[in-house]
Amino acid sequence: MSTADVVRLVLHIAALLLVVLGISLDLDNRGSVLWGDTWTWAGFATLMAVLQGGAMLPRTALSGAGWTLGAIGAGGLLLFWTLLMLPMISTNMAFLVTLGTACAVAAVLLSPDRKV
Repeated sequence: MSTADVVRLVLHIAALLLVVLGISLDLDNRGSVLWGDTWTWAGFATLMAVLQGGAMLPRTALSGAGWTLGAIGAGGLLLFWTLLMLPMISTNMAFLVTLGTACAVAAVLLSPDRKV
């Protein structure tokens, strides 16, 4: 495994962990988490965080659609971040989700199967 592969793997895992922790923990002492407030958006963010890992799949898997799935996941996280996290950017939850979204976008852009 090359250094670039290790970096991409770490970025994909960090993206998943940071997004899920950001929406699951009450970091700002609000008395609730995003899962309790808007569980549909929390589920969407979790699904997109998992989906962004598709860019790690080898080109032979899924008939080469791995990068496309990863790009959809990263794009979905950008949408989630823009609609829900940007208005509350000063919170700790938004900070973790911002880091996770940045990791997802970087990991997908560093993919050797990139189509852009």
